Amino acid sequence: KELQIDALSIGLELIKISNQDYTLYWKKLIRTIRSEGYLELLTYCSIFYPLETQQIRF
Repeated sequence: KELQIDALSIGLELIKISNQDYTLYWKKLIRTIRSEGYLELLTYCSIFYPLETQQIRF
């Protein structure tokens, strides 16, 4: 909030770790960011690759 950031990307085209095996990792990361007080938009930037957008579970 101090930096006036409106949105934060938590990842970019991380195909190897954006699958369902890493869902708990991503949810923990999101919880950690939220617990530190960041309440604005969180996003993930997937590659335009059909399999990545279908495998994300967070």
